[in-house]
Amino acid sequence: MIFVDAHVHIYDNFNLEKFFDNALSNFRKVANEKSKKNFFFFLLLAESHGFNYFNRLKEINKNNNALVQSIGKWSVSLTQDINSIIINTKDNNEIFLISGRQVISKEGFEVLALFSNLKIEDGLPIAELLDLIIKVEGLPVIPWGFGKWLGKRKDCLLKILNGVKYSNLFLGDNSGRISIIARPKIFNIAEKKGIRILAGTDPLPLSSEEKRPGSFGFSIKGSITRENPAIDLKQKIINHNSQFESYGKLENPLRFMRNQLAMQVRKKSMF
Repeated sequence: MIFVDAHVHIYDNFNLEKFFDNALSNFRKVANEKSKKNFFFFLLLAESHGFNYFNRLKEINKNNNALVQSIGKWSVSLTQDINSIIINTKDNNEIFLISGRQVISKEGFEVLALFSNLKIEDGLPIAELLDLIIKVEGLPVIPWGFGKWLGKRKDCLLKILNGVKYSNLFLGDNSGRISIIARPKIFNIAEKKGIRILAGTDPLPLSSEEKRPGSFGFSIKGSITRENPAIDLKQKIINHNSQFESYGKLENPLRFMRNQLAMQVRKKSMF
């Protein structure tokens, strides 16, 4: 069984050792609940402009002693494909870390280019952005975000979903969605058209959010190779016969409000 958190950010204020410890603990909890003994854990990065922890970790054994210290008991192993590394410990715990980017479209959509480490500038019209992600063999995902699918953006998204151009387009759900609010209707519209939903945590740039990775995502039956984990997983995700089973809890209202206030304070402190 494969467990995937499909929307992961690493921020500079995260303690990386705790980040990976928490991811492992969250993944193991889900695997134990499902009584699965043979499993693979994946974190799919969605790194914004100015961040590239994937490259930094990939080159950790070359010249970055500070980063070596920050991951503590964890170490990094390379694979044969360019978009994956393995984060592991001496007692055989391992997490597959997959490259990916997050880009802001001209219309204000957040768009993920999973399974790609190619730098893409913000500001492209969403149609051009989706074309580019597909061209560079990334997996395009338009994730839900608070207030992101309203007004003109909603009309734009529906227009995209009603087209037939993007056979491997996905929408994204995340654990920041409030539990007391109904599931977005756009998810239902997309699913009726054969467009599937990839779930992930989408942690905020708050130190407390380093506890989230692995706690919200989806599972797929099967296995992968340690030589080409990114290639193997991507093929399973785009295979329309694959069955996704989402797991994890949505955000409770109190924590949601607390995080929103913390984000406002953070933004003000940056100016």
